[in-house]
Amino acid sequence: MREHVRRSGCFRHRFFMDGEISEVFDFIALKRSVGEYIDSLHLEPGDRIPTENKLCRKFEASHYQVRKVLAELNAERGWVTIQGSGTYIPGGLERRPRERVIAVVRSYLHDMITQMSDAHSLALENKYQFLLFGIDHAEIVAEQECLEHLLTRRLHALVIDPHPGNPKMRETLDRFVAQGTRVVLLNGSEELRRRYPTYSFNYHRAGYMALVQLMRQNVRKVIHIAPYNSIAWQHEEFRQGVDEASADFSFPVERMFGKMMLDVRSFRWSWQPQEFQLPLEDGCGYIDDNDPFEASYVQTRLQEAGFRSSPVISVYHTSGPSACATLCFNMNERMKWVVNELIHNAGNLPHEHRFNPVLTPPSESPEPYRVLWG
Repeated sequence: MREHVRRSGCFRHRFFMDGEISEVFDFIALKRSVGEYIDSLHLEPGDRIPTENKLCRKFEASHYQVRKVLAELNAERGWVTIQGSGTYIPGGLERRPRERVIAVVRSYLHDMITQMSDAHSLALENKYQFLLFGIDHAEIVAEQECLEHLLTRRLHALVIDPHPGNPKMRETLDRFVAQGTRVVLLNGSEELRRRYPTYSFNYHRAGYMALVQLMRQNVRKVIHIAPYNSIAWQHEEFRQGVDEASADFSFPVERMFGKMMLDVRSFRWSWQPQEFQLPLEDGCGYIDDNDPFEASYVQTRLQEAGFRSSPVISVYHTSGPSACATLCFNMNERMKWVVNELIHNAGNLPHEHRFNPVLTPPSESPEPYRVLWG
């Protein structure tokens, strides 16, 4: 014999069969009741859905049951869930509380996680999430898609090294500001620098220092190997610094545009464009602001040719072993400084701060670079 009994005030059904009691939970009834209750609140865009704990108490249901109900209702109604904050009616983003999230969007670097380690630790210590997005600087569409995704959340801060060719950048950053997100640039055009706080590396000073450093070594002229086909602001700033020093001291500088690229099929390095020819001259100084590995290659080739009085200097965003002198920027230090300002400075941020490079000498042994370049 089977008898059905419904307990008052909950969504469980008991069945008595053959002297035993079985209990079944009525999920559909709970989902309908929760949906009707939320509708009765007449919530507006940007309002928060009642919390899971509140719904558990009201409907005498478990967290698992309410969580499952909310997940289905969320999928059906398109609510917006913000981790650590709650679930909201779509729209009215500016009314939601800001998330304790700092997002960093910049060009991809192979060691970018290491370079952000101190900033990441500082954010976690202060109970902030630290989101890092590495975008290929040739991918404007990917950068914009990333920003559009972040706009669905109300971040505490966005730190960005914007692509110079993105026509929607100013409009997009203004949208972040409109919803209460603090925007900080790591670099940018003059127009963007005027609008947003910018904490950048002083590449102009690096270019000036590079030429002065080579002049002190009594070279007769300097060859500047500049990045081929680059529109990045830092390279333009670096060139301006070199040109200013050249004009100040009436010192000859020959600029060549080229970059070493790896052919993944043959696993051999070659210069681009193909017609680029690296001139090896004794008594000539070389500036390479492409990459310290490329500069080390140039230094190694000069040494193999027997040119001991042809110094090479490079510029990079981190220190490390190199066959030549390097003007290093400390990215870890900069990002930690930026995150500290965003967390502890509740007022207006400093509008601009420039981080200067530090000259590091070449490694004692350039042997690894001979192996690297073959």
